[in-house]
Amino acid sequence: MDTVIKREVEKQASGKLCELDGDLLCSDKTRERLSQFVTSLINNNSKEHFFLKSVPEKGLESDSCTFLHLSIAIKSEHYDKCLRAKRIQLDNVFQSKLGWLVGNLYSRVGTPDYFPTAVSDKGDFNALVQGILEGQLVWVPQGIFRDVKDLAKTRPEGEQKASLEQVLEEAEKLAKDRAEKRVDNLVELIRGVPGITIQDQDKLKQRLRSKGDLRNYFGFPS
Repeated sequence: MDTVIKREVEKQASGKLCELDGDLLCSDKTRERLSQFVTSLINNNSKEHFFLKSVPEKGLESDSCTFLHLSIAIKSEHYDKCLRAKRIQLDNVFQSKLGWLVGNLYSRVGTPDYFPTAVSDKGDFNALVQGILEGQLVWVPQGIFRDVKDLAKTRPEGEQKASLEQVLEEAEKLAKDRAEKRVDNLVELIRGVPGITIQDQDKLKQRLRSKGDLRNYFGFPS
């Protein structure tokens, strides 16, 4: 399953990924789409993969996915040997679903979704989806992702590794400074306009800053 998610992340988040000291960082702008992908994956509504929940006590140690476009042929005389080595098998309805997916049939076999069949609580199901994503990526706010990416890319070789927290803090400061500068530039535009007092300029600056997150308000990065 790790391979499936990694490939989907690379496809959906192209340009919104960077690596820092072994951690894969991703802009949170793509989180919703990736959540939908994982939801479809574990509900077996993907046309390319078939999800298999881990059953460690039966030998399936981790959550896994078949690649439906990848087939491996075996000789007929090996079938019985493979059958004897079988540890687990799909329920009948999932056998039908897998057969339909592989055979590209035109009718949909209805299989119970993981929620609410295996996980009855919606909150627990969402936590499962998010937990899978959290295990793959470090989520970075879109407003500072460019700065984080630049910091990770330009750090000189041999320099002592900064912690992820330090990099995020530095990126936050860069984005905030940029936002403050934009506020100053906007206020500067009205200097000298007849009827505009220093008090008016200060009020405008305070109002702009009161909009909350300046980075988001001004559309950083830009």
